[in-house]
Amino acid sequence: MESSLYHWRSDFGTSDSYLYKGTQKLGTLHNSTFEEKAIASLGNSKYTFQTKGTFRQHTQILNPVGQLVGDIVLTAWGNTATVTLNGHCYQWKSSNWLGTKWELADNTGSKYEMSSDLFGGVIFGNIEDELLLMTGLFLRNYYWQYMLLAFIPLLVVLMYL
Repeated sequence: MESSLYHWRSDFGTSDSYLYKGTQKLGTLHNSTFEEKAIASLGNSKYTFQTKGTFRQHTQILNPVGQLVGDIVLTAWGNTATVTLNGHCYQWKSSNWLGTKWELADNTGSKYEMSSDLFGGVIFGNIEDELLLMTGLFLRNYYWQYMLLAFIPLLVVLMYL
């Protein structure tokens, strides 16, 4: 299978991320800050990412008719996650503490890479499942929200020093 280059971008001030292959838009992830639900639109289908739990978060991925097609189990720090999607198991892992580089490994040992900045990034590998790519965007957004939540108290304390 040939490797492909995908890219994604987010517009400033919105909660949407857009996934592309070349110039073709494949889908949109609507993921409002600190919401328990995100919506991935791929073609004519909408998938719901429903997050539950406080300290050990678990996200269910539901197809357009509400059937469970996968889940995401996050670690406490949000920098690694196990994704089960359509019976296959994958591991997303942040390669740096900033959350700008991520790797996806499947059970065959194949690795795929995602890198990002504030408003976009690329995903490289031989992934043909756009919903799996959306899990990477979901996790990147989750990680940034978690980091923001962790640093807000620190910033408040520093303001009063």
